[in-house]
Amino acid sequence: VMGDGAKRREFSSYAVEKSVNATFTGRLTYDQMCAVLSKCDLVVNPIKKGSAASIINKHGDYASSGLPVINNQDSPEYRELVDSYHMGLNCENGNAFDMADKIQYLLENAEERKIMGINARKCAEEQFDRKNSYKELLECILN
Repeated sequence: VMGDGAKRREFSSYAVEKSVNATFTGRLTYDQMCAVLSKCDLVVNPIKKGSAASIINKHGDYASSGLPVINNQDSPEYRELVDSYHMGLNCENGNAFDMADKIQYLLENAEERKIMGINARKCAEEQFDRKNSYKELLECILN
């Protein structure tokens, strides 16, 4: 589990209590985060319900990793991107059982993970590569 937050200690203690083999890294440098991602089977995008976030840098990082995403963010823009690229699974925000079921599904279906990972990388190249997206943004502004 990468990152930090108000409940990190609580989650870490709960993992120990339930004998879950989990590592909580805290905040990492960008290079460290990329190195950890390269060893993962999938990524999880846990965004608090009602967040104003739409498409954020983390989404580009996840897509660039070439890993499928489990997304609970309720932003319609990101949910649509996940669906249209078939690069992961959306789940209901706040529903831990839905998220767990979708994580389990991907862990049990390596071929589906591989396909979704390839699609995620395609999304990164088409949507998050700044040499392309900035050209489109500039054209939009100028027109």
